[in-house]
Amino acid sequence: MRLYVASAQECPLDKLGRLVIPPSLRAHAGLDKDVVWAGMVKVIELWSREGWARAQEEARKEASSADVMRVLTELRQ
Repeated sequence: MRLYVASAQECPLDKLGRLVIPPSLRAHAGLDKDVVWAGMVKVIELWSREGWARAQEEARKEASSADVMRVLTELRQ
């Protein structure tokens, strides 16, 4: 937990209500220009567009129909 939480930083909103991600976190996540905001039920994730596309392709290759149905069923509960 320390590995992930210890480096957490507050991300304020600017005058226009935009979330300001500190440069160190942008660099760590590879966030340059285009960013994907992914809602994940109880949390959000920010991805580079390229990183998101790679992760989605890998997930599609690894997931079976049964896996998808199990996860969707769990979300309804």
